[in-house]
Amino acid sequence: MDRYLNPKEKERYPQWLESQEERRAKIEETKRNREILSNAPPEQELAEKEPEEAEISQDVKYEYHLGDKVYIGASEYEILSVDDERVMLYDYDMPLFNKEFSRTEFDRKVRENPMNEHLIVKEEPAEERNETEEVQTNMAVCRLKIIER
Repeated sequence: MDRYLNPKEKERYPQWLESQEERRAKIEETKRNREILSNAPPEQELAEKEPEEAEISQDVKYEYHLGDKVYIGASEYEILSVDDERVMLYDYDMPLFNKEFSRTEFDRKVRENPMNEHLIVKEEPAEERNETEEVQTNMAVCRLKIIER
């Protein structure tokens, strides 16, 4: 230590060392406090949130189309093919390699990520469904009449 410090630095070294130890102790205490706060949520909030989240994730239906963007983890993918058995995804980060998941695993991973909310099917009220069905049948009838002429 003598060869690295000049005489003035040698005099101040004990005070500097003490201040560094105090600083380290404060930092460790704040780390411990943050860890305690992040690991132990209040029991009431936890009990209230869990049933709501479980209900929401089970009741929600997702609809997939070719070309839809899907987020699994932090990665963004595009759906290349979807069937009852498997799903093929195009990886934007590594375009030469495609990802393949079983349908059940894919559904589970899609539900885990809140960035996939754009794929959730929103239920229409019964009146709107009836109106859209009526419009579609009218359009089909009109097409048939046009074709017959």
